[in-house]
Amino acid sequence: MRFEQTREILNHIRDFHSSLSHCYQQLEDDKVRERTELLLDYLVTREKDLASAIEDFTSDADKELLDTWFQFADETKLLTFACPVIENPAEMSTDEVIQLAEQAHNCMISAFDEILENCETARVRDVFQQLHDQASRQWRHLVHETNLLSDI
Repeated sequence: MRFEQTREILNHIRDFHSSLSHCYQQLEDDKVRERTELLLDYLVTREKDLASAIEDFTSDADKELLDTWFQFADETKLLTFACPVIENPAEMSTDEVIQLAEQAHNCMISAFDEILENCETARVRDVFQQLHDQASRQWRHLVHETNLLSDI
């Protein structure tokens, strides 16, 4: 069994977005194609903004909400995603970046599903349901924006 407070879970989510931003930045720094660079730049900014939003929420949230405990059956870390090693980043396509972003998105959605499954407080459930819904909306937006980028 693993026990964590809402505060710790939000910190995992913030760290996940921050790590993902660094991953995209590393790929962007490898002198990728122009369209791929535009997409990576967008993703870097987006992940930084999400990490910052989680940090702001955690700073302003009610202590009682942040102190709520969760019990998870699995001992593994809630969010694990490692930036893959790309053989030739300069040749990386926007489709490959989208696949990477989709893997990260699926990891996040799975984590939210697990959190919601183990949430016993309606107030805390609402917070994580909103984060789940926001992640889904952002994914749809990203796919839409990527389709527009393909038209350039």
